Amino acid sequence: MINERLRLLRKEFNVTQNKVASYIGVARATYTNYESGKKKPPYEQLIRLSRFFNVSTDYLLGVTDIKDLPCKLNTTENNESTNVLFDKDIQTAFADYNNWTVKEKEDLLDYIEFQKMKRNKKLNKNKNTSN
Repeated sequence: MINERLRLLRKEFNVTQNKVASYIGVARATYTNYESGKKKPPYEQLIRLSRFFNVSTDYLLGVTDIKDLPCKLNTTENNESTNVLFDKDIQTAFADYNNWTVKEKEDLLDYIEFQKMKRNKKLNKNKNTSN
């Protein structure tokens, strides 16, 4: 089931096997084996594939026929120029994410929350000054 869904999604998105393989961090031959059904993608690859195609892992696995995620990762129909998942700087920054320590990952999440808080304060300040 997963191999059929991967092939259909890739064709629907009009992307090459190389592009999908590069995004999920495997060789093209490995991804080809996923599409042909010779191999099943491991858990980490399944998640990356779901993010790439903006579908749930349940859809990829055949548990459901509903493609849509409850919360879309990208509301611009996977326009690469606006999808953070396709940003080359982001991909470079997170290339070795699996090797990060738990503390490093927690620090990153703390930093992101701090930036959100800063942005919200700035937005609220601008909103109050415009009234």
